[in-house]
Amino acid sequence: MPQSEYDGLLRTGSASWADFETKYPQARGIFLFSRAGLNAARDEALVSIGYYCGSLCSNGGVFLMVKEDGVWKVKQELVTWEA
Repeated sequence: MPQSEYDGLLRTGSASWADFETKYPQARGIFLFSRAGLNAARDEALVSIGYYCGSLCSNGGVFLMVKEDGVWKVKQELVTWEA
């Protein structure tokens, strides 16, 4: 979904999780990803990821990714919040 639609449905407070569920009845939640912060060699990255599955159902954290043989893999994760 475009950022503008997310902002209108959930972020501005003008709508609610119920509105999201009505519009997307098959969805189980929303994942939000930050832009990746890359090291100078461009073979490691930090990414912040959040998962929202209801008004009191969410978690997120920071993931250290490494590029091995051309494939990005999770090397370490740190869950930083839960609701």
